[in-house]
Amino acid sequence: MRKAWGILLLLPLAGALYALWSQPVQLWGRPEKNVTWELAQAPPERLQEVYTRAHPAVLRIDGPEGSRGTGFFYREGLVLTAYHVVAEGGPYTLVLSNQKRATATLLGFAEP
Repeated sequence: MRKAWGILLLLPLAGALYALWSQPVQLWGRPEKNVTWELAQAPPERLQEVYTRAHPAVLRIDGPEGSRGTGFFYREGLVLTAYHVVAEGGPYTLVLSNQKRATATLLGFAEP
């Protein structure tokens, strides 16, 4: 019976702690006053323009043992991708937006 009472007494405390910790907290900087936002909706023709310009720079990276990821051309001849895509080591095959294939060599990475 004492155990049940102990649990019943701890429930409000747990609820209060949850309520305190679930509130957003300002971690740095000054708090913003009256922050408002609204969802911007681009017209369809603008979205098509963005897609048309960005699509040639995006590529698929096929790695060993069926691993796969994406990347994009940072500069001519240089591709950026996420660490997990190259973490297993090469060889790497790039599949470009026009479906042409190329091999790639890892020049460097920054471990997370």
